[in-house]
Amino acid sequence: SDTRVVIDLLKGSLSESMSAEKEHEAVSLALSCIHGEFAFILCVPRSNSTSIYFGRDCLGRRSLLVSRFDGVLALSSVSVDLSGTSAWTEIRPGTVFRIDMKSGEETEKHIPKM
Repeated sequence: SDTRVVIDLLKGSLSESMSAEKEHEAVSLALSCIHGEFAFILCVPRSNSTSIYFGRDCLGRRSLLVSRFDGVLALSSVSVDLSGTSAWTEIRPGTVFRIDMKSGEETEKHIPKM
């Protein structure tokens, strides 16, 4: 399946010894090898922290929405009124976002075009 291929691609690109910056770069580079539409959410547990990655293909054909309310970040492929305000926005296409679950640090990297 496509999912298995992507998982194998990402697994082959990551290692426990990578810094968070290098790991983010590796995820972005691995995704640049995919030709087609995608949106993803990826959880990478590490011994000292966990990173959540999410993003969309460069053309943004697959929907991935983000909403923040009451200190909560929510991601979804469809808009759902969770807070009574429907404050969902589309994730910028061609970008891999990373959140460090321990520190709360958020970073982003563009997916290189191959």
